[in-house]
Amino acid sequence: DHIETASDEALQVNGYRQGIAWEEAPNIQDIFPEIIDFLDGCIIAGQNVSFDMKFLDSTARRLNMQLNVDYHIIDVATLTYEHLYPCGITSLSLSAVCDFLGIEPEPSTHTALNGALKCREVYHKLLRASKLDRLKWSIKGLKWRRNQGVNP
Repeated sequence: DHIETASDEALQVNGYRQGIAWEEAPNIQDIFPEIIDFLDGCIIAGQNVSFDMKFLDSTARRLNMQLNVDYHIIDVATLTYEHLYPCGITSLSLSAVCDFLGIEPEPSTHTALNGALKCREVYHKLLRASKLDRLKWSIKGLKWRRNQGVNP
């Protein structure tokens, strides 16, 4: 509704270009009830999910609507920290995590959908990791640290 309040950096990261079908985009007041229905009772998961929850919560309050999601949330950045930081990863950005795990990176222009799909891939890879996967990640981290001149 108020694109003029978005930072230039946010617009660039999200690939916003003025005049490209944005005028035809649905109004948040019209589609938010569908979002609320879709998320009813869900546990929200995402990369730095508290950031996204702030948007959902503030939009619900602004529109005087009730968002009914489970109070549990799954933050993939936190899972990454738990599983991969001990293995040597130094950045929790989605692109760094995808690179470390051998997942094809998100396209250069971030959108909610492609970010969510990559986040889902990372979540599933971390969730389903075997002991062998964790060993491989640890070895990869040791090699990375040696290449960086960091004592393991």
